Amino acid sequence: MNKALGVSELSHSEHLYLEALTEVNQNATSWDTHRRVLSIMAGVGTVNDISHCILGLTRYRCFLANLHGSQFGRGAQVAQQPTTRIRVDLRQLAKS
Repeated sequence: MNKALGVSELSHSEHLYLEALTEVNQNATSWDTHRRVLSIMAGVGTVNDISHCILGLTRYRCFLANLHGSQFGRGAQVAQQPTTRIRVDLRQLAKS
């Protein structure tokens, strides 16, 4: 029945693996960590499988996690690039 509906069946070990990664995802504090964990989970199951584990997960977030995995590797940390900000005094702009 699942094959006819196009629903994938996970093995017991894959299901346990997804449960462990779900727990890691729940303990994550930033989107960067969530994205890294989701990029690992994307290799194990489909979006539907993962959305059963993580409530409120959107297809867009899964897309971003897959993109992260293809660009940087599964679970890879992305080096933060420093950003430079320049403060401009509004009085100086008014004189121009």
